[in-house]
Amino acid sequence: YQVDSVLFDPTDGRTVRDSSSSQIRETIVETWMAEDGKQMCSIERAIYEEASAEWVTTDIYLTYADELEAVCVEENLSFTKMIFPMREGLRWSGLNFDPTLEVFVADEPIEMFKNWESVMRGINEPMQIGDFSFDEITTIEIANDTNAIELRTGLEHYAKNVGLVYRELYILDTQNTLAPDSVVWADKAEE
Repeated sequence: YQVDSVLFDPTDGRTVRDSSSSQIRETIVETWMAEDGKQMCSIERAIYEEASAEWVTTDIYLTYADELEAVCVEENLSFTKMIFPMREGLRWSGLNFDPTLEVFVADEPIEMFKNWESVMRGINEPMQIGDFSFDEITTIEIANDTNAIELRTGLEHYAKNVGLVYRELYILDTQNTLAPDSVVWADKAEE
């Protein structure tokens, strides 16, 4: 995956934007059938370090699926990624933990998962993503919540027989409640 990030860091009374770009590789390292019938996968995530021209493993996470759901466990947080049978418009809580959990970003606490709700937006639709064309993509909206001081949106595209091929995530906070509605989040975000 090509990963592009923008970090909004409140520093000395102003917001500093720090952009980064990296490549991440995810490899299924083990699969097995659990006693309860769940198909289990252990997945290794690695980041490409340009200085050494090597892939460096950052973590290993677990996924599993059965006839009712597909779940991913990352950093000890469990996410229900899909519910079966799939149906457009289907809604569910994708979080299997307290959504008010604070995550620290640039040494600042943020309730990253606040008001997340998953919605199945499209099933088995053809889609072009970058240079790749897929015949069957399922689209999951993992969050879509905004108010005067918080923006939480996320979208994931899964290709049949491939897995996750695209993720877009915006987690932004501001205390700038005086900004006109015409000011976009990227310009008023402070965290």
